[in-house]
Amino acid sequence: MENPFYRELCYLEGWHPITMGYPDRALVAGAGFNEGVLSYYTYQIKGQLDLPNYHEGRASEYIRDRLVHLERQGFQWKEDVDPGDLAKQVKQAVERYIAQDPLPKAWLVAVEPTYTEFGNARPDLVLRSPRLTPLDIKFKQTLDEDRLAQTIAEYAYSWQFMHYVWATGKFYGEPCENSGLI
Repeated sequence: MENPFYRELCYLEGWHPITMGYPDRALVAGAGFNEGVLSYYTYQIKGQLDLPNYHEGRASEYIRDRLVHLERQGFQWKEDVDPGDLAKQVKQAVERYIAQDPLPKAWLVAVEPTYTEFGNARPDLVLRSPRLTPLDIKFKQTLDEDRLAQTIAEYAYSWQFMHYVWATGKFYGEPCENSGLI
C-alpha cells in the first residue's frame, strides 16, 4: 500500500524509502535542471563571460554526483525505473532553455536569495519588470497541453508562492504583488 504521508515524511522528517521510483527520478532531474539554469543566471547577474557548455555541464555533473551519492547510501531504483540517461536528458533541456532564454538580462535582480528574517523563503529568481516578481523554476520532462493548465493552477495560490511575494516585498521594501513560474 502507498503511505498517504509519504511526501510529508520526506519533506518534514527527511525520511526516504530505500526503493525509489519515478517521483524520485523527477526530483533528481529537477534539481539538476535548476543547477544548470541558476548557474547561467548567476553568470548573467555578475556580468561574467559565459563559457561554452559550462552550465549544461554543471547540470550533468550534479545529476551524476547525486546518483552516485544515492547509490552509496544504499538506495535502489524500482525495476521499471531507469535513471541511466537522466544526465544527458537534463543537459539537453538546459541547452534548449539557455538557447531560448525568455528573460531580459536587465530584469534580473537576484538568484536564489534567502530571506531568513522572513521565514524560510528562497525563490529561484527575482526580477524587476517593472515591479518585483519572485520566480520559481519547475522542470517537467513531458507536459502536454491538457496538463499544462492544471500544473500552473496547482501553483497559482500555493502558500509557497504567496510567501515568496510577501518576503520579497519586505526584503526590498517595495511593492511585490505577483510571482511567476518558469
